[in-house]
Amino acid sequence: MDTLSSQVALETRILLLVLNKHIKKEFERNLHKTGANISGLQYGVLRLLKHKSQTLSTLSHKMMVEAATLVPVIDALEHKGYLKRVPDRMDRRRNMLSLTDTGKEFLIHMPLMPQDDIFTSSLKTIDMGRQKELLHLLRTLLNKMTGSTSVTDEIHEVAAEEFSQTE
Repeated sequence: MDTLSSQVALETRILLLVLNKHIKKEFERNLHKTGANISGLQYGVLRLLKHKSQTLSTLSHKMMVEAATLVPVIDALEHKGYLKRVPDRMDRRRNMLSLTDTGKEFLIHMPLMPQDDIFTSSLKTIDMGRQKELLHLLRTLLNKMTGSTSVTDEIHEVAAEEFSQTE
């Protein structure tokens, strides 16, 4: 790799890490402001289960965290009554995780994108063409890193479904 590409890679990596920290901190702050007594990771699990029941293994893969990390998250959400474990009809050795009515109701009352979200408001200051270019570059980068479009395709589908339900 040439020197310029290495420098670009390093700076991009650092910028993405810092951006991720800011987004996560703001997201957690917004969750707290709503009075929701859950973490960002718990919220992410609920959002993924909104679309369909899934196994712990599937959630772990989609969220790119170890299954062992999700076990206490799942336990806490189950304790709060937001999700339930149901034996898989095809393989009784594993459980499917699904939202309860309480979990569904919780998500209905949680704003998908808070009005004062700094990431969203900052992105809106960039013209739409540049926003689309940024999205395209991020998708391309992730596709190259994973060797597949399956992750970005699924993200696109989930985002489109979420916004079609809010309109």
